[in-house]
Amino acid sequence: MAGHGIRPLPTGGGRRLSNTVVNEVEENVKNDIKKAARLAGIDPNAAGDDLANSHERQALVSLRYNNVPSPKAIAALLRGNRAEAYFEIAYRSNRNKQAGFVKRRMAEAADVLGDPKTWTPEQKRQWNDVLQRNKAEIKDYENIFGDLIPPESFFSQQVKQAGHKLAAELDVARTSVRRGDNFNRIAIRESRRLGYKITADEIRILNGYIDAPDLKADTTLELPPNPAHSTQPKQPEPTPEREYMATAITQDVDPVEHIVLKPAPVLTKKEVEAMMDHDAYWQTEGRHPLGDPLQAKTREFFDRLYPEPQGGRAFTPREEPRPLAISHEAPLSYGRKVVAEDLGHKAANSNIPDAVRGLQSALNQRGYSNTQQVLPHLKEDGEFGPRTLARLDEELLRGGPNSVIRDLDHMSVA
Repeated sequence: MAGHGIRPLPTGGGRRLSNTVVNEVEENVKNDIKKAARLAGIDPNAAGDDLANSHERQALVSLRYNNVPSPKAIAALLRGNRAEAYFEIAYRSNRNKQAGFVKRRMAEAADVLGDPKTWTPEQKRQWNDVLQRNKAEIKDYENIFGDLIPPESFFSQQVKQAGHKLAAELDVARTSVRRGDNFNRIAIRESRRLGYKITADEIRILNGYIDAPDLKADTTLELPPNPAHSTQPKQPEPTPEREYMATAITQDVDPVEHIVLKPAPVLTKKEVEAMMDHDAYWQTEGRHPLGDPLQAKTREFFDRLYPEPQGGRAFTPREEPRPLAISHEAPLSYGRKVVAEDLGHKAANSNIPDAVRGLQSALNQRGYSNTQQVLPHLKEDGEFGPRTLARLDEELLRGGPNSVIRDLDHMSVA
């Protein structure tokens, strides 16, 4: 253990636990260290002494306090492998993939980093080794919780600190949202920091945001790459799964299902007439699931067009229909392509019906928690038909592609 750069805490330092649990937690950690030392052929007492009152032990105590034993992280620390210990704590100790534990696990992992200036050549090499062995697992975790992981805590940042050159897809600039930030303020600040121009719309679209009020302090945002360093991105290899998804997102959707998703004030009279001409609008026997949404949207339109007797100012309907779009800069087709590419990847790792069922289930789950949902819930049959596409469109309009993909990732790890 000696020479591994274990960092002692300052006198009186460290996070304090309640006196009612501290003895039990400390005893558990002591036993965990001794057990790992014996398995590694290391003197258990010496191992315990080396980790006593250190940042590394603080991380282990915090994990144990949350009832998370960490034998692999302890074993890695005893071998001096900080990269392995960091990976085990930051990426594997959140066993149930709960968002509420992401920041805490990252803070605990930071305690085993040590000082990068004191990393040995062997420890620096280990960072890249751990990355290469676990790249897929690290990527999947960061895809799910990327906006909750502090920019400095991404595994690629530690690899970079160890002096390794990152592949373009891993060498990503990120920033943390500050209290009171908006996209314009972030764009100005990060343009100065990075030395190249970044626009507010680029940041917003890249991270799947629609409105600035959605920003929350301490959220991590990905930043656009330096265009001077960018190369033509390599197109993914065509596969039957990708081709299926690419075709599915171009199929025709019932036009009325798109019309009913628009706010009443932007509808044209022709669009309202199309809703009223739809069979679902008048069907009373065996009620069509679109009937109520169509009637409600039509009623809202006419209430605004003829505000009497309630009073109020009438509006003039639009002459030309407004296209559906995620935002001013992001058409609906953009969101469809992003989700389709993700689904193609998931289908390649399982099969097409399962990937589509995952999408349908995620869309239904989002609908259960959204009282404003317009289109009916889906039958989870694994068939990517027009109704599935229409429900996907509704969720893309509500939250953008990244929001949908995050829920898909949660479904895949549930």
